[in-house]
Amino acid sequence: MAAITTVTVRIHTADVRGAETEGRVYLGLAGREFRLRKSASGFARGAQETFTLGEGADVFDAGFNDPRSPALDTADLDRFPAYLRLDPTGSGPAWCLEHARVTVNPGSGSAQVFESPALDGEGEDRRIWLDAYYGTALHLRRVPGNGDGPGPGALLLVRGTVRADGSVAAGSGNFTVSKPGPGRYVIEYDPAFPDVPSGAVSIWGSNWWMADNAHIATLGTSRAEIYTSASDGTLADRDFTFLLVT
Repeated sequence: MAAITTVTVRIHTADVRGAETEGRVYLGLAGREFRLRKSASGFARGAQETFTLGEGADVFDAGFNDPRSPALDTADLDRFPAYLRLDPTGSGPAWCLEHARVTVNPGSGSAQVFESPALDGEGEDRRIWLDAYYGTALHLRRVPGNGDGPGPGALLLVRGTVRADGSVAAGSGNFTVSKPGPGRYVIEYDPAFPDVPSGAVSIWGSNWWMADNAHIATLGTSRAEIYTSASDGTLADRDFTFLLVT
């Protein structure tokens, strides 16, 4: 067992009408609750944010939201549930959550990751609304990998489904997409891979011709560039899905 020194929480609020909230969001972990707050504006529609508790904290009232005071241990992760909870107060209380990942002691040999596998993928049945009228908590379960860093023997993965305009439809939450030109997409991921990863990319959706294509043009430890093309081979915007792993 090991002391819990750092917890990172990646939150992806859905990009649908009314998804944003100004309600209070809490993380339950190892027998405690922690407030996830970095600004007074709450959780914006479509936003992907990372909150850090403990060492390197970036949340409000970091000293009162610190897993080191009082000290918590990874042994407690199996004794108490891991969950996210919305306290639906203020204006716009309901919240639509697209994806969440909690990593305990990221980048270390004791790293452990918690997610809700029911939220993997895309579509209305792959997100959850939290509100006082239909439930305020989502429980998480341990999943493989360390989710945040290159701990010994750990698997680091970046995955995503990207729309033709460069917006993110779904994914692991640890990357951003920029679009420097037609059919060109730059994927930047944080944290970086310890070595150049292996990768795969494919056109996504039934609205393209079979000859339309996608390929990884450049691949590095912190960024990749993906090209997509029309059926005649010219660069053109296309929906695609990708996977990078090391």
